[in-house]
Amino acid sequence: MASLAAGSPPRDRSDPRVSPARPSDTGDLNGSAPALLVTAEFDLLGPEGERYAGRLRKAGALVDHVDVPKADHGYDGTDADRAREICAVIARDVRQTVGTGAGEADWPRDPVADSGSRGLRRRGGVADGGTPRDRAASRAGGAPDGRPGVSLSREPRPSGPPCPFVELAPGTRR
Repeated sequence: MASLAAGSPPRDRSDPRVSPARPSDTGDLNGSAPALLVTAEFDLLGPEGERYAGRLRKAGALVDHVDVPKADHGYDGTDADRAREICAVIARDVRQTVGTGAGEADWPRDPVADSGSRGLRRRGGVADGGTPRDRAASRAGGAPDGRPGVSLSREPRPSGPPCPFVELAPGTRR
């Protein structure tokens, strides 16, 4: 979304689908889906990300906020290692939210804590406890294991990078 905002005509930047954290947007985010927000330390749109994180946190929808240090907007297109780390964070949160155990042994328990020298920084999420999946189910009024409409394959994922955009075809990487 931020890349759309950076290259959009000024009239389009007020569209919440282009920039959900524009300064003039004060809409209520209560009832929003659980959110993982990833920001980059040197991104010119960083202040928008911080505002959005604050609004999501206030609504109880911010599951996690991860900041990628020494990175600028679009880092994930030029740094495959960081892209894989962030994809592992995203995959973990999606897996916890929807409750699939597929490939669980292959994934780090906490990719942010396990990021080593790259030092991804957790900026914080909701403080109400439980897993993202438990919080999402509670917010939706359902039980974590009985949520309708969620279906993910339970087949083990193939070996290779956790992000489809870094794998051009099976067995090849860019």
